[in-house]
Amino acid sequence: MKTLCHISLDAITHNFQFFQSRVQPALIIPVVKADAYGHGAIRITRHLHETQGVQTFAVATLEEAQELASNLTDISILIFSRVFPSEISSLPANAIMTIGSMSDARALMDTGIANLNVHLNVNTGMNRLGVSAEQALELITAPETNLQILGVYSHFSSSDTKATEVYQLQKDAFARFVKEAREFGFNGSVHLSNSAGTLHEDSPVYDAV
Repeated sequence: MKTLCHISLDAITHNFQFFQSRVQPALIIPVVKADAYGHGAIRITRHLHETQGVQTFAVATLEEAQELASNLTDISILIFSRVFPSEISSLPANAIMTIGSMSDARALMDTGIANLNVHLNVNTGMNRLGVSAEQALELITAPETNLQILGVYSHFSSSDTKATEVYQLQKDAFARFVKEAREFGFNGSVHLSNSAGTLHEDSPVYDAV
């Protein structure tokens, strides 16, 4: 038996506009990893880009970024997972890498390739990936580096549960980090909340979600 999944672009537009209304003027970065969770990454990305003006999308892997970039050249694509130095030559021009550890950062710096666009994944308690706040500040304040740090982000581990203790701890930890980063002159994009996070009345939307 063949299984079919029918996707409503009108419903996706409605959902996007609902969340956009909650976080304005912050931007939404739709996550279209795993073929947009089975919805069709290229079709969904093109739809949100052309009808809602979305400019930045996120994927999990380099391969997913390559697929999107081959179909849409006028968007930015944030890659969540590690990109190895040996893979940089196949990195799409419109892709942004994530640094999730100091070893990743050093490996990219050691390439000597100029102007590598990256976001820093800052660990605030999810404890799966990410540099510490102190390490992120070290990278931000490095006097000479080939890393162009365009943004910093973290990720809530449990913003969709009734228990909000961990959510509050992560929110406060990230706020402290952002304050310090701004004091050091960082003016890149800051993003933290996922969809569930935006439903909290005290949701920290920053520049994007």
